[in-house]
Amino acid sequence: MRDRYKLVFSSLYFLYFFFPVAFVLYLLVPKNTKNLVLLLASIYFYAWGEPVYIVLMLFSAVFNYVMGLDIDRRKDFAQRKQSMLFGILVNLLILGFFKYYDVVVKRFCNIYG
Repeated sequence: MRDRYKLVFSSLYFLYFFFPVAFVLYLLVPKNTKNLVLLLASIYFYAWGEPVYIVLMLFSAVFNYVMGLDIDRRKDFAQRKQSMLFGILVNLLILGFFKYYDVVVKRFCNIYG
């Protein structure tokens, strides 16, 4: 059934079911739980397309939250900048791995395979 209803931004299922439900829930919940609704809706959206990446998305969300707390905790500007740069580096490494891993493996296999 999931193949029948592709959950992409331009699909009718997204436009007439997912988005309105998520938007109404966001409007109805108290202010302190709005971010939780957005997080759960995002996880559901990405899980619909590829459930194997839920762990990656949860890791990314938790890591970035912890990095935000770390930046807020630090008083020295240089330490805050260092924490921010570390967070950006980890996110870029994750992005680079998932974007280019397949290309590198295919090229390596063509050269040595």
